[in-house]
Amino acid sequence: MPGNIVGKALVKEILNVPVKGGDVFVYQVENKSNALFGNSFYIATFDDTASEAIWGEGDTPDSALEDAEINWSIKNPVYSNPFKKTIEILKENKERNILNNY
Repeated sequence: MPGNIVGKALVKEILNVPVKGGDVFVYQVENKSNALFGNSFYIATFDDTASEAIWGEGDTPDSALEDAEINWSIKNPVYSNPFKKTIEILKENKERNILNNY
């Protein structure tokens, strides 16, 4: 029924990487209620200063970024892929392994 609260989820920003044209974010969506089905998950977004949109989701931060990279490539093949760049930056900085600990 619309308007009724079924359960609660906590959304935490766990990654923010500035890239050309905006920022890539990864958020953890943590299930905080026995009334909600499903486990916690992660979403990857791109904020181009005009709007922020979800491009990928996954069970881990890495899988959310990889899903976003694929979705961007399919929908925007002629534009630079901010998620690909983010993954490259994380690999270079060896921070990507840290994400697996979340």
